[in-house]
Amino acid sequence: MNTKIIKRIGIGVFVYVSLVVLLIMYNPDDTSDMDWEDRQEYNKVQLTKIKLGDLKKTIVELMGPPDISEAKQVNGTQLQVMFYRTTWNQSDGITTQDECTPLLFENDKLIAWGEGTYQNYLKL
Repeated sequence: MNTKIIKRIGIGVFVYVSLVVLLIMYNPDDTSDMDWEDRQEYNKVQLTKIKLGDLKKTIVELMGPPDISEAKQVNGTQLQVMFYRTTWNQSDGITTQDECTPLLFENDKLIAWGEGTYQNYLKL
């Protein structure tokens, strides 16, 4: 009788673990379903995974769409800065540039991010 109970517990644990693994694999984080606090923490974690030279497409797949975006063309070079919320300044329900980390792309390749990036973009 004890072996039957142990078998059933083992099967139950296996089924539970299998369902959790499948849920994690086939239900990735969707930034559009997150509230601002979760999105902000998610963005902080994702920023640790990026590197110079990453393609814009790769960044958007990793982090989701930006909170704010600007683009311009200078001497045939496409420049785009995308802002991702990473800090909280005031509870007004609006995400502003000073609450975000800017990522700068040149011809769809990441060339800079972080403090001073937006000022560099404006000078170009």
